[in-house]
Amino acid sequence: MDSSLLCVDLATGESIQYFREVLAPIGVRLGLPDIDLSTFTTSKRPLTQAAARHIYELKDQQGNPQFDGIRYISRLNSEWECWAFFDARIRFSTVNVENILANDSALRSVARLFKLTIEP
Repeated sequence: MDSSLLCVDLATGESIQYFREVLAPIGVRLGLPDIDLSTFTTSKRPLTQAAARHIYELKDQQGNPQFDGIRYISRLNSEWECWAFFDARIRFSTVNVENILANDSALRSVARLFKLTIEP
């Protein structure tokens, strides 16, 4: 990952406290008693979409986009980090690509977890 990309980490106390205030009106409309880490790891899309939109629209003092993406915790497993980048802000470069073989143990483990079939 490009270390120059700036991302908001939705799992930090600072971010949660910030969004408790910024997203309070949306939280009230959704019937949420509070906004905390659990609200960012549920399937309540209107709240997470509002957070993403807000982050996307933040500008620095020169009027440039302040952040390039978001880091958050998966709702399926708290040990999984998820990263979402705003596509127009990504700097692309060539990378080496390796094939994942059908008998790869990590691939098979994830396929079992999600009850997926691996096709040759």
